[in-house]
Amino acid sequence: MRGWELLTPIAGAVVSFVLIAIGFGAVLAIENMGRTGPLPYTGLSAAANAIAVAACYLVIFAFMYVAARRREATPFRDYFHPLRPRDIAVGIVAGMLCAFALDVMLSVLIAGGLIKLEMTDAEKLLVAQSPLDLAMLLVVVAIIAPIVEEIYFRGLMLEWLARRLPWALSAAITAAIFSAIHGLYLRHAGPSGWLLSLVLFLLGLLNAYWVKQTQKLWRPVATHATYNALLLVGAYFGS
Repeated sequence: MRGWELLTPIAGAVVSFVLIAIGFGAVLAIENMGRTGPLPYTGLSAAANAIAVAACYLVIFAFMYVAARRREATPFRDYFHPLRPRDIAVGIVAGMLCAFALDVMLSVLIAGGLIKLEMTDAEKLLVAQSPLDLAMLLVVVAIIAPIVEEIYFRGLMLEWLARRLPWALSAAITAAIFSAIHGLYLRHAGPSGWLLSLVLFLLGLLNAYWVKQTQKLWRPVATHATYNALLLVGAYFGS
């Protein structure tokens, strides 16, 4: 796989996101047709946002699959074969510990007045308002997203970089890109955004270590999925 081909999944995601945003905008415009004055803001449901996010990830997966097949990269099935229940269990425990550590750290820093942290409007759209919303978000954010992201970052990208650079540097680069692409340092101004970005960077390093240790993606996906799931569940019951 060539380096530029690693960018095609991201480009596909951007295009799909723009098209979805246009589609949602058209729906809202039709619903408010004939209304005078400024349109009232009606936030899309968490379920609708889950569907939009899922569509973006499926586009990313399709681009990754095509690029990998063209360049004879590691087949995706080899990242997960054979099934390793022990790796899944280790990943679940690691994800729980990461989420717990984040919660404790943020609680201490916020209570001490060292940082301020509030959900952005975009993040609020991914807070479930009903059990159905929560179920749909868990499918997307705690299953689809971790699988696609780990195949991309700890599969294709890490594999490509490790052939050209020392493994530790490759792991650090993939972790940095993984953290940066989530944009937490942009959504949260000041130290809180950089702190959250650092947490994702460390999570990326941990998942890269899992790959080096096991040569499979079961642990990274389980760690990532559990971490995301606990954040979603915590936001749901805390809202």
